[in-house]
Amino acid sequence: MNFNYYDERYAEIIALFANGDDKKGLLMIEEELAMPYLPKDFEDKIIALKKKYQKKGDDKKGLDAETIEHYLLNGNEAEQLLAVYNLLKLNLRNYDELIRKYLKGSKSAASQALLISGMIEQGLNSEYQVLKDGMAFSFIPLYCENVEMMDGYLQGIAYLEEVFLKDPALLNMAKKLMAKVAFSFLPLSLDESEGILYAKSIALYIYELFADEKSFDECKAVLLDDSTKLVPKEELERIIES
Repeated sequence: MNFNYYDERYAEIIALFANGDDKKGLLMIEEELAMPYLPKDFEDKIIALKKKYQKKGDDKKGLDAETIEHYLLNGNEAEQLLAVYNLLKLNLRNYDELIRKYLKGSKSAASQALLISGMIEQGLNSEYQVLKDGMAFSFIPLYCENVEMMDGYLQGIAYLEEVFLKDPALLNMAKKLMAKVAFSFLPLSLDESEGILYAKSIALYIYELFADEKSFDECKAVLLDDSTKLVPKEELERIIES
C-alpha cells in the first residue's frame, strides 16, 4: 500500500503556500495540530511551515476581538474555524457571552467541537447549552472528558492499532478518523462499546476505499459476525467531511 494520508496532506499544504494562499495553508496546519495524534515527522514539518509563513503576514498578530465575533457569528465555516483558533489563545472566561451565543447557533460542527475542547482544557465551571444535531444539551466543561481521556477513543485507537499493525499508512489515517469521531461527540463522551463500534466501522471503511478486494473480504470476515451492526457509511462520511 503506497497510500500515505499525511504525505498527501503535507503536499496540499505546500501547494497552498506555493499558490500564495498563506491564510488557508496556516488554517490547514492548525486543523492538523488540533488533532490528538500526529506522526512526529509530519508534526515537525508542519510546525516548521507554520513558523515560516506566520512571519510573512499579519496572521501572527491574531484576529482582534471584533473580527473574532464577526467571524464566529456571521462567517463561513473556514472563518468560524479561524475565529475559534484565535479565541482559544485567550482566556475564554472573558468571552462568556459570545461563547454562549455561538454554541446555540453554530453552523460548523468542527468549530463547535474545537471550541468545546478548549473550554474543557481551560476548565470553565459554568453551565452552557449547545445545539447538536437539532437537540439542546447542557454541560459544564470542567466535568466533561476531552477526547484523549474518553474510554471509547482510547479503546478505539487500541483496536485500530491491532487491525492495521502491518500497515502504518492506513493506521495513521484510521487514527485521524477516530479522533474526528471522538471530537464530534463533544461535549458528550464516547464510551468503550461505541468506540469499538466506530473503530470497526472505520477499519472496514478504509479497507473498502484503499485495499484490494481480497484484503477487504479478509478484513470483513475477521471483524464481523452475524450480530455486528456497523455505523452507516453515510454517518462516517458526514463526520469525516465536517
